[in-house]
Amino acid sequence: MSNAPVGRVASCLGQACPLGPCDAAFGGCGDLYCGSLHPSFAYCTASTGSYCLVALSTDLDYWVINCTNGEPVFVYCTGGCGVAGDVASCNP
Repeated sequence: MSNAPVGRVASCLGQACPLGPCDAAFGGCGDLYCGSLHPSFAYCTASTGSYCLVALSTDLDYWVINCTNGEPVFVYCTGGCGVAGDVASCNP
């Protein structure tokens, strides 16, 4: 597993999503997140906040991205992720 998400964005949940929230269950994310994620992708357009990102590479990969001072910290989630209020977290 890489230390950052790779593949296409399947869902982005939370107000800190860099290009806005989207969900594969409600029309997908292709209009907002064109192409695949790459190392120079701006994961944190907000200086602080967190969001749940679901990326499709070979499988669906679930990530919580925490933004602090505009810098992302990536947390890979083995059981999925979600958002409560404005806080994203990995599911148990």
